[in-house]
Amino acid sequence: SFNKMGDLQRALGDGAGARRSYESSLSIAEALAEREPERADYQRDLSVSYSRLGALALQEGDQASAQHYFRADFDVAERLANLEPNRVDYQCDLAISHWTMAQLEFSADHATAALRILRRLLAAEALDADQQPLIATIEAWLAAS
Repeated sequence: SFNKMGDLQRALGDGAGARRSYESSLSIAEALAEREPERADYQRDLSVSYSRLGALALQEGDQASAQHYFRADFDVAERLANLEPNRVDYQCDLAISHWTMAQLEFSADHATAALRILRRLLAAEALDADQQPLIATIEAWLAAS
């Protein structure tokens, strides 16, 4: 609920309110993930909270905070994808996290890793149609790098 409130506040231009809501969500997600680290759903909630705070930081021009939050998001996404390699949603989360890190760090390695995951999912007919254009976007980014 705090994430949804933060999304609404962010859309309305209330960055401070969005930050408070996202930080409340993060606090809860951290407590739950710490209490039951084996619960993948708690870990994923933690990842979502980090991602939203990272996006808000980027929107506000705070590159250092954005990198901090997106790095934390990446670490959780990578852990989940490795723990459950057959979960398509976790693989997609990891690909998107790689892509985000590629853009933040100007990293061809992260972009290549994202592309590898997305192509594997596409070949397995497991990639949603709305995520398929990301392949061309990353390919173009890599070609321009």
